[in-house]
Amino acid sequence: MGVLDFSCPDDAPGRLLGVLPGANLGPVLPAFLVTAASEGRAGLRGRLRRMAKWRVN
Repeated sequence: MGVLDFSCPDDAPGRLLGVLPGANLGPVLPAFLVTAASEGRAGLRGRLRRMAKWRVN
């Protein structure tokens, strides 16, 4: 489906896993910017605290 003829090489899953962590980190910077603009330093501290909190069941 699509305009361009594209096929994945045989070792594509290994390469794909290297890209996905970076794709998941993309929204982090805008989240920090919006939090800083709306809530200030206290909001940033709270966001960092929630991100660094480890929960073990």
